Amino acid sequence: MLYDSTISDIAELVGKQQSQQDIIITLKTTLDVQKKKNIEMENLQNALKNEINEMKRTSQLQQDVTIPLQSTSIKPYSNGCQSNGFDYDMGTGICYKLIEERLTWDAAREKCHGWNAELISIHSQQENDLVHSIAKSLSFEIWIGLNDQAQEGSFVWADESSVGYKNWDSDEPNGGRSENCVIVWYIDGTWWDYGCNYKKPSVCKL
Repeated sequence: MLYDSTISDIAELVGKQQSQQDIIITLKTTLDVQKKKNIEMENLQNALKNEINEMKRTSQLQQDVTIPLQSTSIKPYSNGCQSNGFDYDMGTGICYKLIEERLTWDAAREKCHGWNAELISIHSQQENDLVHSIAKSLSFEIWIGLNDQAQEGSFVWADESSVGYKNWDSDEPNGGRSENCVIVWYIDGTWWDYGCNYKKPSVCKL
């Protein structure tokens, strides 16, 4: 009986030891799995951090490129376009203001001076197209800064810029001493010399 009891105890002990080993193995396996999950989670977090950092870096690069471009496009406004109620034409880079009130050439020029501006000078087809479009919208000719008041036949710009581009009508100028100021004709955008005391809309230029 004693022998059988010992065998039984040994068997029970071995069974317990085997069960503990199984538990230990299970726990180790569980820990290993958890470690792998933790590593995977850490890798995922690192990947997300890297992606976020890359997005931030890309965003900063875009800002570095965009801000100078914006500054360049906005620059003409900083010279007083908006603050004085002037408009800015992107095609020509001109700050201009239409005076719809019909004034003599000298009175129109004086009004431009009140905004630290001058009657508009025109130096390209694009600039002439701009003034023509304004005149056409009014269905009325517009004073520009060209004149020969100082010396008959020698036309100069009021802002003292050089006279290069010209857009005279085919038989203009033809007014002699009685027509010393110039308008842009609203029909086709050509220039006519005209009596300075007539009252017309005008365009100022900063």
